[in-house]
Amino acid sequence: MLFGDVTISSEDLATLLCRDVRAKVRKYPRNPNNRVRTAIVKEVLHREGTQRGYEVCIGDCHEWLLDLVWWKQSREGGIGIALAVECDWDFKDQMWDFQKLLCIKAPLKVFIYDGGNIPEQGRTERKQFEEEMLAYRHHVADETYLFISFGDTSQYSYRFVVPKDGALKTIQFETPSDIPTTSYTTVP
Repeated sequence: MLFGDVTISSEDLATLLCRDVRAKVRKYPRNPNNRVRTAIVKEVLHREGTQRGYEVCIGDCHEWLLDLVWWKQSREGGIGIALAVECDWDFKDQMWDFQKLLCIKAPLKVFIYDGGNIPEQGRTERKQFEEEMLAYRHHVADETYLFISFGDTSQYSYRFVVPKDGALKTIQFETPSDIPTTSYTTVP
Protein backbone atom coordinates (compact mmCIF):
# COMPACT_ATOMS: atom_id res chain seq x y z
CA MET A 1 0.00 0.00 0.00
CA LEU A 2 1.17 3.49 -0.79
CA PHE A 3 0.96 4.64 2.84
CA GLY A 4 2.31 1.48 4.44
CA ASP A 5 0.29 -0.87 6.54
CA VAL A 6 -1.49 -0.53 9.85
CA THR A 7 -0.68 -3.26 12.38
CA ILE A 8 -4.28 -4.47 12.74
CA SER A 9 -6.69 -5.73 10.12
CA SER A 10 -10.09 -4.12 9.66
CA GLU A 11 -11.68 -7.40 10.79
CA ASP A 12 -9.66 -7.53 14.00
CA LEU A 13 -10.29 -3.87 14.72
CA ALA A 14 -14.04 -4.24 14.19
CA THR A 15 -14.13 -7.30 16.46
CA LEU A 16 -12.10 -5.53 19.12
CA LEU A 17 -14.26 -2.40 19.05
CA CYS A 18 -17.54 -4.31 19.00
CA ARG A 19 -16.46 -6.45 21.95
CA ASP A 20 -14.67 -3.89 24.13
CA VAL A 21 -16.88 -0.86 23.56
CA ARG A 22 -20.06 -2.87 24.13
CA ALA A 23 -18.59 -4.39 27.32
CA LYS A 24 -17.83 -0.92 28.71
CA VAL A 25 -21.23 0.47 27.67
CA ARG A 26 -22.96 -2.42 29.45
CA LYS A 27 -21.49 -1.26 32.78
CA TYR A 28 -23.83 1.73 32.73
CA PRO A 29 -27.33 1.29 34.21
CA ARG A 30 -28.82 3.04 31.16
CA ASN A 31 -27.30 3.63 27.78
CA PRO A 32 -24.65 6.34 28.26
CA ASN A 33 -24.91 9.67 26.47
CA ASN A 34 -22.97 10.38 23.29
CA ARG A 35 -20.07 12.07 25.07
CA VAL A 36 -19.54 9.01 27.26
CA ARG A 37 -19.83 6.62 24.31
CA THR A 38 -17.22 8.63 22.39
CA ALA A 39 -14.92 8.63 25.42
CA ILE A 40 -15.24 4.83 25.63
CA VAL A 41 -14.35 4.44 21.93
CA LYS A 42 -11.33 6.70 22.37
CA GLU A 43 -10.22 4.82 25.50
CA VAL A 44 -10.29 1.47 23.69
CA LEU A 45 -8.48 2.84 20.63
CA HIS A 46 -5.92 4.67 22.78
CA ARG A 47 -5.07 1.45 24.62
CA GLU A 48 -4.73 -0.53 21.39
CA GLY A 49 -2.71 2.10 19.55
CA THR A 50 -0.30 2.55 22.43
CA GLN A 51 0.17 -1.21 22.74
CA ARG A 52 1.01 -1.31 19.04
CA GLY A 53 3.67 1.39 19.34
CA TYR A 54 1.79 4.32 17.83
CA GLU A 55 1.56 7.82 19.18
CA VAL A 56 -2.16 8.22 19.76
CA CYS A 57 -3.54 11.68 19.11
CA ILE A 58 -6.99 12.41 20.46
CA GLY A 59 -9.04 15.47 19.59
CA ASP A 60 -6.87 18.58 19.65
CA CYS A 61 -3.54 16.74 19.92
CA HIS A 62 -1.24 18.28 17.29
CA GLU A 63 -4.27 20.22 16.06
CA TRP A 64 -5.76 17.21 14.28
CA LEU A 65 -9.26 17.68 12.94
CA LEU A 66 -10.11 14.04 13.64
CA ASP A 67 -11.35 12.41 16.82
CA LEU A 68 -8.38 10.04 17.00
CA VAL A 69 -5.34 9.04 14.96
CA TRP A 70 -2.59 6.50 15.32
CA TRP A 71 0.54 8.31 14.22
CA LYS A 72 3.82 6.70 13.14
CA GLN A 73 6.84 8.56 14.46
CA SER A 74 9.71 6.47 13.12
CA ARG A 75 11.54 8.10 10.24
CA GLU A 76 12.95 4.68 9.30
CA GLY A 77 9.49 3.06 9.16
CA GLY A 78 7.82 6.12 7.72
CA ILE A 79 6.00 9.03 9.29
CA GLY A 80 2.28 9.28 8.84
CA ILE A 81 -1.20 8.32 9.94
CA ALA A 82 -1.84 4.59 10.28
CA LEU A 83 -5.43 4.86 11.54
CA ALA A 84 -7.89 7.76 11.26
CA VAL A 85 -11.10 7.73 13.32
CA GLU A 86 -14.23 9.85 13.38
CA CYS A 87 -17.02 9.14 15.82
CA ASP A 88 -20.38 10.91 15.46
CA TRP A 89 -23.68 9.87 16.96
CA ASP A 90 -25.79 12.73 15.62
CA PHE A 91 -27.18 12.05 12.14
CA LYS A 92 -27.18 15.71 11.08
CA ASP A 93 -23.42 16.04 11.70
CA GLN A 94 -22.28 12.67 10.37
CA MET A 95 -21.56 13.67 6.80
CA TRP A 96 -19.43 16.64 7.87
CA ASP A 97 -17.26 14.32 9.96
CA PHE A 98 -17.19 11.64 7.29
CA GLN A 99 -15.93 14.17 4.72
CA LYS A 100 -12.92 14.77 6.96
CA LEU A 101 -12.08 11.06 6.75
CA LEU A 102 -12.28 11.18 2.96
CA CYS A 103 -9.60 13.86 2.82
CA ILE A 104 -7.16 12.23 5.26
CA LYS A 105 -4.65 9.82 3.77
CA ALA A 106 -4.37 6.68 5.89
CA PRO A 107 -4.48 2.95 5.18
CA LEU A 108 -7.37 2.40 7.62
CA LYS A 109 -10.19 4.89 8.20
CA VAL A 110 -12.90 4.18 10.77
CA PHE A 111 -16.28 5.86 11.11
CA ILE A 112 -18.28 5.04 14.25
CA TYR A 113 -21.90 6.14 14.46
CA ASP A 114 -25.41 5.21 15.55
CA GLY A 115 -27.10 3.54 12.62
CA GLY A 116 -29.55 1.61 14.76
CA ASN A 117 -29.38 -1.94 16.03
CA ILE A 118 -29.73 -3.75 12.72
CA PRO A 119 -28.32 -2.99 9.26
CA GLU A 120 -31.75 -2.23 7.82
CA GLN A 121 -32.03 0.73 10.19
CA GLY A 122 -28.77 2.19 8.86
CA ARG A 123 -29.72 2.27 5.17
CA THR A 124 -30.03 6.07 5.08
CA GLU A 125 -26.56 6.58 6.55
CA ARG A 126 -25.01 3.94 4.30
CA LYS A 127 -26.55 5.59 1.22
CA GLN A 128 -25.15 8.97 2.26
CA PHE A 129 -21.67 7.51 2.86
CA GLU A 130 -21.83 6.01 -0.62
CA GLU A 131 -22.86 9.34 -2.19
CA GLU A 132 -20.01 11.19 -0.46
CA MET A 133 -17.49 8.58 -1.56
CA LEU A 134 -18.69 8.78 -5.17
CA ALA A 135 -18.44 12.59 -5.14
CA TYR A 136 -14.88 12.50 -3.79
CA ARG A 137 -12.28 12.37 -6.59
CA HIS A 138 -9.01 11.68 -4.75
CA HIS A 139 -9.25 8.08 -3.53
CA VAL A 140 -6.08 6.01 -3.14
CA ALA A 141 -6.12 2.30 -3.97
CA ASP A 142 -6.30 -0.04 -0.98
CA GLU A 143 -7.45 2.53 1.58
CA THR A 144 -9.92 0.69 3.80
CA TYR A 145 -13.02 2.34 5.24
CA LEU A 146 -14.49 0.54 8.23
CA PHE A 147 -17.96 1.57 9.41
CA ILE A 148 -19.21 0.47 12.83
CA SER A 149 -22.73 1.26 13.97
CA PHE A 150 -23.46 1.04 17.68
CA GLY A 151 -27.17 0.95 18.37
CA ASP A 152 -28.78 0.82 21.80
CA THR A 153 -28.50 -2.95 22.11
CA SER A 154 -26.25 -4.24 19.34
CA GLN A 155 -23.82 -3.24 16.64
CA TYR A 156 -22.81 -4.18 13.14
CA SER A 157 -19.98 -3.31 10.79
CA TYR A 158 -19.17 -3.16 7.11
CA ARG A 159 -16.25 -1.90 5.06
CA PHE A 160 -15.11 -0.68 1.70
CA VAL A 161 -11.64 -1.18 0.22
CA VAL A 162 -10.81 1.38 -2.46
CA PRO A 163 -10.12 -0.56 -5.68
CA LYS A 164 -8.24 2.14 -7.62
CA ASP A 165 -6.83 5.65 -7.44
CA GLY A 166 -9.05 8.60 -8.27
CA ALA A 167 -12.80 8.87 -8.76
CA LEU A 168 -15.02 5.84 -8.31
CA LYS A 169 -18.12 4.86 -10.25
CA THR A 170 -19.54 2.38 -7.76
CA ILE A 171 -19.24 1.55 -4.09
CA GLN A 172 -19.79 -2.01 -2.93
CA PHE A 173 -19.75 -2.34 0.85
CA GLU A 174 -18.81 -5.72 2.27
CA THR A 175 -19.25 -7.43 5.59
CA PRO A 176 -15.95 -8.29 7.26
CA SER A 177 -16.12 -12.08 7.18
CA ASP A 178 -13.84 -12.73 10.15
CA ILE A 179 -16.02 -10.94 12.70
CA PRO A 180 -17.83 -13.56 14.75
CA THR A 181 -21.56 -13.09 15.09
CA THR A 182 -22.50 -13.03 18.76
CA SER A 183 -25.48 -12.03 20.81
CA TYR A 184 -24.37 -8.42 20.59
CA THR A 185 -23.02 -8.25 17.02
CA THR A 186 -25.19 -8.20 13.94
CA VAL A 187 -23.69 -8.01 10.47
CA PRO A 188 -25.44 -7.12 7.20
